[in-house]
Amino acid sequence: MAPRRYKLNNAFYLGSDGNFEVPLSQDRRDMIKGAVMEYGAASVGIYQFRDNGESQKIISKDVFSDEKLSYYTGLQYGDNDINGSTVTFGTNHAVTIVGWDDNYPKENFAAGNPPQGDGAWIIRNSWGADWGGDGGYFYVSYEEGTLCDGVVYDTAAARSGERVYQYDPLGPVNWYSLYENGSTEPVQYFANLFTAAADDRISSVAFYVPEPGNGYEIKIYQNCGANSPVSGSLASTVSAVGLVPGYNTVALKTPVDVANGTRFSVVVKATTKEGGYPYPVPVEYRLENYSKAASANRGDGWVSGDGVNFQDIIDAYGDETASICLKAFGERQHNPTDTVLEPSGPVTVDAPEGVMASAEEVSAEDSTKVQQAVIAELKDENVKGIAADKNVALKGVFALTVSHGNTGGAASFTVPFSTPLSFAGEPYVIIPKKDGSGFVAFPAKYSAGSLSFGVSDLNEFFSTAEITVADVRESAAPAPSGGSSGGGCAAGLGAAALILLIPLTLVRRGRRS
Repeated sequence: MAPRRYKLNNAFYLGSDGNFEVPLSQDRRDMIKGAVMEYGAASVGIYQFRDNGESQKIISKDVFSDEKLSYYTGLQYGDNDINGSTVTFGTNHAVTIVGWDDNYPKENFAAGNPPQGDGAWIIRNSWGADWGGDGGYFYVSYEEGTLCDGVVYDTAAARSGERVYQYDPLGPVNWYSLYENGSTEPVQYFANLFTAAADDRISSVAFYVPEPGNGYEIKIYQNCGANSPVSGSLASTVSAVGLVPGYNTVALKTPVDVANGTRFSVVVKATTKEGGYPYPVPVEYRLENYSKAASANRGDGWVSGDGVNFQDIIDAYGDETASICLKAFGERQHNPTDTVLEPSGPVTVDAPEGVMASAEEVSAEDSTKVQQAVIAELKDENVKGIAADKNVALKGVFALTVSHGNTGGAASFTVPFSTPLSFAGEPYVIIPKKDGSGFVAFPAKYSAGSLSFGVSDLNEFFSTAEITVADVRESAAPAPSGGSSGGGCAAGLGAAALILLIPLTLVRRGRRS
């Protein structure tokens, strides 16, 4: 069975602007608790020693109680006075808050290094069950001063008909800037050029953010050339503020249709906040024992200082395996129509004796309502009989009334129309079930102005049904291995590590062009 993919719908930042205040205010505790209750978990940064031997060596204190499964350092995020010397403790690890115990006793923490009050978060570590604690779970005091940058991720099972365009299946390894450290340049651009694997509708993009307070503008270009991500026609623009540290998904206000085989681009303008972290570009590259399978191709990822003149990220970064961590999500194309279908004669019926049928036109208003309902069910992959990876263009709606008494079983109909129809793919009819439980699609044939189709059981669909005529065509070419589409670097439930936790020693400083 293929692994289930999850897509990140949204993310919510729980920090203030860096570390949590210590001790945590009741309001902040309640906010984190509410987020954990609603979404199941919250990802937070922490400074974590691996064992008491390490903590004794650095701060001359035990931080673990192996007996009580608890952890408390007594340190503050930032500068600390350790035996007369200033030592800075930031974040070196990510853990996940999965619960809490307001009454967890302060006496349960390491002897000689207790917090002042009771209460602890229940934490799931990411080092596996063999690391320690209770199968990898342990308690962290509410007063732990190195907790920072909490993020809650709202995820949902990814649709099977959704395509992921990406060059970073392993995720970010580093942050990059075009400029030398200390530059006052607040704006940089990063982009990816993709080749559409089929006729897709680009509905959202995703990338990584190093800290709160930055601003982003995302643009989608269609029909691009090979040498610049802004060489095509601008098709959609959306601004995004309030993005959280880590992985973010941004929905496009105007989705963009791309044709199979054409190039399109996602261009992100990143504006760093005043005094903020000056490396806004998330990059994947090959790093031994971490991302050694990373690879890249020239012409895929781009960076720029002005949004006009772009440089290949491989050249800018100086690494043949460097890729921009920026994704686009392609949904299937489901299109309504304004066409009013006009039945033009008697309906031919092939059914048990006594079954009769008649077809009639529906109003434009009713047609719109029915099509909206059908498209909503198509997007949710709930129309039985149409695969999730198909593009569907609706051709109109008509009403079919079937008089069949108590007779059930299969039946077929031929309905003539004065409205001419054309199909790029295969004709189908989408029929609501009589009990209101959903829609079922049946293949049809269109010839000489008439549409022929059959149903599996008259009792399941009639007496009167508003039937949608659909043009169903292929939309999903197989995803190329190692290419720009397919796969799923989409967030999983519980959320992974914060990207802020990438060691800053890995930052690659740029050069002025």
